[in-house]
Amino acid sequence: MKTYEKLMEDIYSLLEIDLNRKKFVASMEKEQWTKRKANGGHDIYTHPNYPGHAAVPRTTELSRGVHRQLSKAREVASRNSNG
Repeated sequence: MKTYEKLMEDIYSLLEIDLNRKKFVASMEKEQWTKRKANGGHDIYTHPNYPGHAAVPRTTELSRGVHRQLSKAREVASRNSNG
């Protein structure tokens, strides 16, 4: 029987979700996210259609939870800009 962590790794590999920070930030910047400041171990990004900010940690790879949280923020910003 597989552990939860192994199952999640399998799901992420099947969905081809890349946890690389540089690629993720590059895609955010293409969607009009702007780096506003660097605060400690995080970079703070804002979007004109998102009410808050997104804190992106300065690590080589994002954790799955951080990736999910940032993806939700991107989705909200996209939804607000489309309607």
